[in-house]
Amino acid sequence: MIKFSHLFGMAGCVYLWSAIASATQAQIVPDATLPTNSTITINGNTNTIEGGTQAGSNLFHSFQEFSIPTGSSAFFNNALDIQNIFSRITGGSISNIDGLIKANGTANLFLLNPNGIIFGPNAQLNIGGSFFASTANSIRFADNTEFSASNPQTSPLLTVSVPIGLQFGVNPGQIVVQGNGNNLSIDSETYGDDVYIRDERPVGLQVNPGQTLALLGRDILLDSGNLTAPSGRIELGSVATEGNVNLTSSKIGWVLGYQEIHNFGDISLNKAASVDTSGEGGGSIQVQSRQLSLGEGSAFLALTLGSSNGIGIDIRAADSIRMSGVNSQGVYSFVAAETNPNSTGNAGNITVETGNLILDNGALISSSTFGAGHGGSLTIRASESVELKGVDPNGLGSFLGTEALPGSTGNAGDLIIETGSLILQDGAAITSATEGKGNGGSLTVRAAESVELMGADKEGTGSALQTTVGRESLGNAGNLAIETRRLSVRDGGQISAGTSGAGSASTLTVKATDSVDIRGTSADGETPSSLNTSVEQGATGAGGNLTVETGRLIVGEGARISTTTASASAAGNLTVKATDSVELIGTGKYLESLEQISSFTATPSIFRNGLFTISFGSGNAGNMTIETRRFIARDGALAQASNFGGGERGGQMTFNATDAMEVSASLLSNGNGPGSIGRAGDLTINTQNLTMRDGAIISTGTAGFGRGGNLTINATESIQLIGGNPYFVLGKPGDTALNASSVGPAPAGDLTISTRRLTISNGANASTTTFASGRGGSLTVKATDTLTIDGISGLFTPSALTGTTQGSGDAGNVSVTAGTLIIRNGGLIAADSLGIGSAGNLEITASLLRLDRQGFISARTAVGDRGNIIVQTDDGQLRGNSAIVTDASGTATGGNIIINTDTIVTLQNSNITANAVQGQGGNINLNAIGVFLSPGSNITATSEFGLSGTVEVRTPNGNVENAFAPISANFAIADTLLANSCDVRRRMNNSITVTGTGGLPPNPFEVLSGRYTVAGVQGLSTGAQGYRGIGDYRILTPLSAIQEAQGIAVTPNGRTMLLTQAQLRAIGGEGQGNAIANANDLICK
Repeated sequence: MIKFSHLFGMAGCVYLWSAIASATQAQIVPDATLPTNSTITINGNTNTIEGGTQAGSNLFHSFQEFSIPTGSSAFFNNALDIQNIFSRITGGSISNIDGLIKANGTANLFLLNPNGIIFGPNAQLNIGGSFFASTANSIRFADNTEFSASNPQTSPLLTVSVPIGLQFGVNPGQIVVQGNGNNLSIDSETYGDDVYIRDERPVGLQVNPGQTLALLGRDILLDSGNLTAPSGRIELGSVATEGNVNLTSSKIGWVLGYQEIHNFGDISLNKAASVDTSGEGGGSIQVQSRQLSLGEGSAFLALTLGSSNGIGIDIRAADSIRMSGVNSQGVYSFVAAETNPNSTGNAGNITVETGNLILDNGALISSSTFGAGHGGSLTIRASESVELKGVDPNGLGSFLGTEALPGSTGNAGDLIIETGSLILQDGAAITSATEGKGNGGSLTVRAAESVELMGADKEGTGSALQTTVGRESLGNAGNLAIETRRLSVRDGGQISAGTSGAGSASTLTVKATDSVDIRGTSADGETPSSLNTSVEQGATGAGGNLTVETGRLIVGEGARISTTTASASAAGNLTVKATDSVELIGTGKYLESLEQISSFTATPSIFRNGLFTISFGSGNAGNMTIETRRFIARDGALAQASNFGGGERGGQMTFNATDAMEVSASLLSNGNGPGSIGRAGDLTINTQNLTMRDGAIISTGTAGFGRGGNLTINATESIQLIGGNPYFVLGKPGDTALNASSVGPAPAGDLTISTRRLTISNGANASTTTFASGRGGSLTVKATDTLTIDGISGLFTPSALTGTTQGSGDAGNVSVTAGTLIIRNGGLIAADSLGIGSAGNLEITASLLRLDRQGFISARTAVGDRGNIIVQTDDGQLRGNSAIVTDASGTATGGNIIINTDTIVTLQNSNITANAVQGQGGNINLNAIGVFLSPGSNITATSEFGLSGTVEVRTPNGNVENAFAPISANFAIADTLLANSCDVRRRMNNSITVTGTGGLPPNPFEVLSGRYTVAGVQGLSTGAQGYRGIGDYRILTPLSAIQEAQGIAVTPNGRTMLLTQAQLRAIGGEGQGNAIANANDLICK
């Protein structure tokens, strides 16, 4: 509760208390300042006031003192034609009123005492018109005259004009209303929500229905006091310094305007005080102050009880408003403009304008409907902050709401909050909902600085911003929109738009220019912090879309952003646009989540630490679209758009990260669960650089009857799949992976990868797989620069590109296109069949192909039909036990291998095989200029027990014998390949390329191995030697001179040789070759 030092300080308390103590001795004493002075007649405890000066329908009274002791009354015995009674107190004492004020007819009564007015707990009103009690100095009239209490000059003629204002002095007095509390209670059982019971409420100061009750002073205190104006108007105005308050008569009573007031005082309601304009139509309450405090269950009520429409509550406090505490019945402090059950009128609107609004201990502001009428709107404007915190005795948090409650047929009103910062704690809630037949209102939050939700109530329910459709509701929810710089949701906080009924959930839109930070769970770990739209089980309404626009999005530590459905209705779409980054941070329980998701036993509680669009019912899952500069998922984070029920389709997942995507020990997936009938959604990633490590998985899959979604990766610069953190899930080893799979009867989706550089290492893989009867998807990889597949994991799982089957479905085809393709250290490209399904076809196109240290290209089959391999390369090389294989086990037939190349080199026990055991061996077709095999390397197409296949080698000139060249098992040292005697005699800008098996030996000191007669090599200083026949040629002795080559010749089988003039003559003469060029500038170097 706010303490007002100038009103409740020690000196002020003594002053006011002494004045109250002497109230029983006070009297009503007229002064002599009027043309016709007032007269007093005392009859027992009744003081009859007559006389005064009449001017038209106005009657003026002036008193030296005006106090009414307990049990006494002051009776203004006016004529019935009097409309306004103006009474001023011109002495220096406070008016203490603890008895009855009465007037005849419907006259309005104005009571002015600049020194202050105190209404005791027994004070009452019995007047037909409105009542104004004010500590203003004077009343101003339309003809510019004043009726002044501070300057009571005798005037021969008082005005007949209507009052237009109250003129305050420099230091107005206070107004106090005492009472016995509001004695309000709540019925939360009959109607399923809080209905306020007013039967035992004391009325306190009360005017007749439709009239105005106004208190205007420097500070106003309702100390357990009650003010009542059924279907009327209550005005509380606190004016701290001189100025004019305008008065305007209207159909709803007198309306006061504070446009000329610049400094306000304070208003406090404590000890269960109340201001009530409830009636046939909820009336109007207007409050104007610097600070406003409602404590210990104090309340403003404007309830519509009948067929008339309510007007509403308008509260303006320049500095702050604080609501806290409960009354003796456990009722929290509240402001309510609602329609009661069985009413048909509309509720009034509520407007609150202040610097800081604080609701504590379960305090509430509500404009709702229980009846046929519509609920009112609720508008909060707090220039600095709005804070909801604390719980009531039942453990419920503070609340702002516009609701159409159970049994109502009207619509709920809109709820708007405009502030600097909005803070919700301890399970506080801001809600716009419908639980009846009408529609819910929209909920809009505009916070220039921040919105923060944190903490939970005693039941573990997190603080919430929400729009909801109840189970029995037929109406739709209103939209939920948040605009701020920073949004933070923690400790189980919820921002949600959901439906449990026939109406549709609302859209949820968050725009936070700086950041959105969603983290953590409730203290018991049961409730994740979240942004979500949902369709609950049994609901028929559609789910709402969820959109987040921000600079940086962080979701972690058990939190989530989701759109879900558990019914036949579709879930909403999820769209995230983050100009800087999206970061998903898990809690490290990656394998636990992965195992449940992989086994399709996941429950909604498992979906945390990420982004989700999921169907648990027969409705479709929503689409997920993420647009950002940089996307990061780590430590067990998840992003999923899946169908775990019987929906017709899963949602589409699209990630557009202009700079980079980094996924570490996290899962991005899209799939169909068992029993689902629709096609799973696709997953598409568009980025510059994609990096996956530590067991990360990006996948699409199906376990149902619908086809799995396609997985497409477009990375303009690079993709890195880095293993090294192997694990077992459902008994199977795993590591970093891109995967499109099927574990059911439907085919898996395709996997397409497009980038400049692709690296797969340490046991990572990119694959399409079928584990059941569904066909595996195709795998297409395009790496314009390099594709490197390198190494194995700690579980000896190879780094791989694979399209495999481990079930009865056929494996998908694999197509790889790269500038340079490197497979080494156990790396693998495969289209294998490990089950009874057929292996897929594997096609590789690469300018440069390198297999090294057990690098493999495979299309093996165990039982099913064979897979084939086609390799198109300019330069292929296999080294260190590497292989290209289409082998078959059992009765399966070996697959075919086709290699189109300029040269293919197999070194160090590397093989090209299409072998079989009982079935027929496959066929191998080599279309090459040259095929080079080292000892121990083989090209075979055999069958151990069946028919062997064929090996066919095609060269440009059709001579198979001369297409092969054995390669020494002993590799030369590069420095020894040049003879010291070679001279460079011509220009330095030429080069020589040696291909085929003719011409030069591997080094200058070995024997020439060509089959055609060539001239011997001789020193530069000697004459030309004769050419030799077939046989060993002369070995070059170190430091001996070498003759320059004089031309080039091509042999009939396509060999190209460098020759001397004598050799050119010999070749030409015997018709064994044709000289195609003279090369006087070619020198052996």
